Amino acid sequence: MNRATRRRQEAERKRSGATTGRGGKQAPAVDPHAEVIQRALRAQQAGRRDEAVTLYRSVLERDRDHAAANHFLGLLHHQAGNIEEGGPLIARSLELAPDNPEFHNNAGIVLSQIGQFERAVERLRRAVELKPDYAVAWNNLASAQAKLERFDEAIESGERALALQASYTAARWTLANTLKAAGRMEAAADAYRRVLEREPNAAEVHYQLAMTEMEAGRIAEASESFRRTTVLKPRHADAHLMLALVRKPHEMDDEMAAMERLYARADATRAERMLLAFALAKSLEDIGRYDEAFDYLLAGNAARRETIDYDPAATRRDFKEVRRVFSAEFFASLGDGHGDPDTTPVFVMGMPRSGTSLVEQIVAAHPQIAGRGEILALQQTASRFFAQENAMFPENLGSIAPETFRAAGEAYVASLRANVGPALRVSDKMPGNFLFVGLIRAILPNATLLHCVREAPATCLSIFKTYFRSTGHKYAYNLDELAEFYVLYAQLMAHWQAVLPGFVTDVRYEELVADQEAQSRRLIAATGLEWDERCLAFQDAKHPVRTASAAQVRQPIYSSSVKLWQRYEKGLAPLIGRLAENDVA
Repeated sequence: MNRATRRRQEAERKRSGATTGRGGKQAPAVDPHAEVIQRALRAQQAGRRDEAVTLYRSVLERDRDHAAANHFLGLLHHQAGNIEEGGPLIARSLELAPDNPEFHNNAGIVLSQIGQFERAVERLRRAVELKPDYAVAWNNLASAQAKLERFDEAIESGERALALQASYTAARWTLANTLKAAGRMEAAADAYRRVLEREPNAAEVHYQLAMTEMEAGRIAEASESFRRTTVLKPRHADAHLMLALVRKPHEMDDEMAAMERLYARADATRAERMLLAFALAKSLEDIGRYDEAFDYLLAGNAARRETIDYDPAATRRDFKEVRRVFSAEFFASLGDGHGDPDTTPVFVMGMPRSGTSLVEQIVAAHPQIAGRGEILALQQTASRFFAQENAMFPENLGSIAPETFRAAGEAYVASLRANVGPALRVSDKMPGNFLFVGLIRAILPNATLLHCVREAPATCLSIFKTYFRSTGHKYAYNLDELAEFYVLYAQLMAHWQAVLPGFVTDVRYEELVADQEAQSRRLIAATGLEWDERCLAFQDAKHPVRTASAAQVRQPIYSSSVKLWQRYEKGLAPLIGRLAENDVA
């Protein structure tokens, strides 16, 4: 037997836990370190991290190629946030034991936790290939696929987990969350109810069921589920906030008292007070106590701002650079035939709380228009294609090859159309796409762009009243920063109108409220489709709404919010002054 063969066989024995006795005879496949590994695992599971680390290291001092010691020490490092040390150890364990499904599953979990979902899917797929009845790995695979918005695959994986283990509550929870993310609200609600059959007092499941019902337009059912959440978990501040948004003022007396008591508790956390401040502001506004409401708004926004890392100077630079790059000369240089000529996309954009949800509801009520809501497809497509050409957006846009603009447009349309059926138009309601009007013109010259405009003080007040769950609106929680951002936005929209006249259709919220039918007809005409009366009953549409306006857009158009900002004029005076200085109304 040659030396290379002996090394290969020795490696195989180590992978399987075998060892070699004296004289080169193969000993039984028994791990001499098994007892130490078991002690380390017990210590790890009991939270005695230092003890476990010491034990794993003692094994590796004797056998640096011990797969389990590498693997579990790597997991401990990862759990402690030491990814640089943990990652190589986990990777080494997979080299030593490539056919261990548990190792692949754990690696998939680790990769998911650090946001590397593509690699996580690879590891988890390998886990279920090695062990097809591995329900836990199927569930973890479903979670990773859902993060990548591969919802059909995620649902299939989740169903495989449940087929293997019908009582697997965590898998049913994952499946419910995936169905909700995919917009399959009825199926998601059913899945949450199935979880509640086994865990009827699980407050978080009631909360997610409530969110699903609200997004599906079943406001009364959502209200009851939010209420049930607060009964089971009185300090569930998110549920209190959502109750304030969906319940009628006369239904909130007891709830408001409960929120005030919780807000005043000495042991209330900063996060609880922040959410409750927004909730109490809404409840007080509903009963006309505007000064008290504004005090809570100031408190809630100040608390939220402390959690946000926002650089106004960087924002100013970004807006300036967009205007510089997307000049009239840039668009003239594109020539004819650039981009993808597809007419599918309907972009609904504008500042948050300017009527974007309402406008999308109206257009998506048309039988030939599908609404996708707030999606990141445009940003993701641009990032992918610019990375391929080693270009930064927007600085190096001039270096992009013409065929790349077309390919990017085609890729965006393919992403937009995912899971929507045969609709002629599909809407993308990411408000901040106003930053990308120039890019849209370059890659999708025949797209429809609907820009929602509302009185500046009204828009800013509505933003200031809203707790945004994402961190995308970092400017929103300070009145000075909010005013400055609004001015930058208004200047950018004026720039687009100057360099791309007629490309963007403005939709004024106040005019839409005053004359719903005429303005709705104008919206549909902008998409190039024939009018359909169903657009007037947009509130009855069945597609989900996942924005801060989810409850409002399930009602017919109302005008009560048009001049509401005047009730807060005293508190908003600095913001209004800043807007006026820049000729923004």
